[in-house]
Amino acid sequence: MKKLLSILMVLAIVLSLLPMAVFAAENVADFNIDIHPPIIGETPSFELSIPGEAQVNNAKVIWHEVDDEDNFLKELDKGSVFEEGKYYGAEIRFYADDGYSARYTTITINHKVAIGDRTGPEYIAYCKWRALQPISVIEFELDEPMEGEHPDFTAEIPESAKEMYTVQDDLEWGSLTAEDIFVAGETYSVSVHFMAERGYGFTKDCKAMWNGKEAALVIYGNDAYSAGSVVAKEKPSAYYTVTFDVCGHGEAPEPQKVPAGGIATQPLGLKAEGWVFGGWFADKEYTKVFQFNEPINADTTVYAKWTPEVVLVNPFVDVKASDYFYDAVLWAYYAKPQVTNGLDATHFGPSATCTRGQIVTFLWRALGEPAPTITKNPFEDVKESDYFYKAVLWAVEKGVTNGTDATHFSPNASCRREHAVAFLYRAAGKPEYSNKTNPFVDVTSSAYYYDAVLWAVEKNITKGMDATHFGPASACQRSQIVTFLYRFMNP
Repeated sequence: MKKLLSILMVLAIVLSLLPMAVFAAENVADFNIDIHPPIIGETPSFELSIPGEAQVNNAKVIWHEVDDEDNFLKELDKGSVFEEGKYYGAEIRFYADDGYSARYTTITINHKVAIGDRTGPEYIAYCKWRALQPISVIEFELDEPMEGEHPDFTAEIPESAKEMYTVQDDLEWGSLTAEDIFVAGETYSVSVHFMAERGYGFTKDCKAMWNGKEAALVIYGNDAYSAGSVVAKEKPSAYYTVTFDVCGHGEAPEPQKVPAGGIATQPLGLKAEGWVFGGWFADKEYTKVFQFNEPINADTTVYAKWTPEVVLVNPFVDVKASDYFYDAVLWAYYAKPQVTNGLDATHFGPSATCTRGQIVTFLWRALGEPAPTITKNPFEDVKESDYFYKAVLWAVEKGVTNGTDATHFSPNASCRREHAVAFLYRAAGKPEYSNKTNPFVDVTSSAYYYDAVLWAVEKNITKGMDATHFGPASACQRSQIVTFLYRFMNP
């Protein structure tokens, strides 16, 4: 025992004489730093996101404008703005926790290996970018879950957006696996991970739009994570086929499979040489106009009505062949039933403002003057003797429009552009549309006419006042209304 104690004492003395450098500090584990990159037109972000388990502290970022050889030109402050074509460097400084060293640590910034000084005690990680093109909207198509179906883990984005961002991973349906089955009425969480492509970056106020609706979005550097919840729909008990009979003229549209209680989509663009399309009817005798906003509960055949094409004479001195509305005015004048005539025998009044009473009447006539089934008139300002009486009752019954309040329709109020596209969209049965990109700064996703505007633009019924403004509150002229209707009925 005495001999063992002597050995231990000698060993302790030897260890005490060894240089402290023998006991090296533990190396900081490799880690990534997320920082908002330099987006053209934005100001620098001085916030960092470092994993909580990283053994570092007192991290801060210093932004510089740099040249292509990484020479610092000037330091940026919170009021600086990133400019197109320029280079910017983020210099991230930090200290390692006590007992740790970052000398041999691999550090990435937005998942790109950073260069810098690893000698300590203050460590530096550096990364450079050319100012990035902004991504302000992330569009994403999500197939809503259906009762009895398995989760779909694929994510679709518009083809035009793929050069800007891509889906990084499969969809995540919470804890669901491919073997799970959706239950009707249950709410399911879903999330998706996007990554900006080279040369692009997500703006600080970037929005995620799922099927045209805004969803939650969190951005970390080049990555964006969007999440939301959806309710599984009840599986339709049956589907019915809607067949379109063109009655010997033109090319028949494809039959449609419609779930029980659903609505068919009105085919557009029907044409036949030498004939004028007169609408879809529920019978071969053309006595009842087919209503595309009514539910389908049986296999259905719809019939196209045609009239021989004739040369139309223009009776109006204020409508010229070079006017964009020329064909629309003649169509409205000669249609059976007539959509509208002129203000008098020789004047159409193309610049006159169209009223709410006129727009529902024009639409009602264009669709064949379908008889309303309701007889109770809720509006004090709509009389049975008014020319728009039946049109108003029909429009209210079919959900095309309501009154301006419970007892007033306001038939003499001006019809605005937002009203016109909303009426047409509802009359068409609120059909689906493929282009979910909204180019208009004055049309928000919460506006009641949002879907109607995007649908009308896609169908070339109308465009904006300019490239970024739709002008929803602008009053519609008679020439504009008949043009909208003409394009709606004859796309």
